[in-house]
Amino acid sequence: MRNIVLFSAFLLAGLVLSQVLPAYVPADSYEGFVHAVRVLTTVALGFIMIRVGYEFDIDKSRLGMYAWDYVVAAT
Repeated sequence: MRNIVLFSAFLLAGLVLSQVLPAYVPADSYEGFVHAVRVLTTVALGFIMIRVGYEFDIDKSRLGMYAWDYVVAAT
């Protein structure tokens, strides 16, 4: 539960900062700012995805159900 609250707080902070920070970045360094934000966002998303992946246990007797879940998610 603590992780959910922590990750939710990070997401909300990122949302607020993404709307506020660009107004304070000088125009000549905006491209560098955008690149840094993209890199940091990708690293943070990768971290979250890896942590979520730790929670999964694959039941190999139900592989067909996983395939159907993938089809539903992909559509």
